[in-house]
Amino acid sequence: MLQGYLALLTGFANGVLMPTLIGLAFVYTVWNVFQLYIVQAAADKVSGRKAAVAYGIAAVVVLLSFWGAVNFLTTQLGAGPNQVITPDYIKK
Repeated sequence: MLQGYLALLTGFANGVLMPTLIGLAFVYTVWNVFQLYIVQAAADKVSGRKAAVAYGIAAVVVLLSFWGAVNFLTTQLGAGPNQVITPDYIKK
C-alpha cells in the first residue's frame, strides 16, 4: 500500500510538478530578459534585472539537474513509472 502511494507521488512529481516548476522558472527568465533588453529600463534597475536573469537561469539548471538525478536513481533502483511493484508476500 505504501509502495502504491510512493509510485503515485513519484508519477505526480515526474509528470506534473517538475515540468510546471521548470516552465515557471523558464517564463521568469524570459520575462526578465525581455525587461532587461527590450524594454528600456532605468539605469538603477539594470543590475537588478541582470541578477534576476542569473537567478532564473540558475533555477532552471538546478531543477533540470535535480529532475535528471531523481529519474536516474528511480530508473536504476527499479521504481520507475513503468515498473510493476508487487507486495513482498506475493511469490512468483
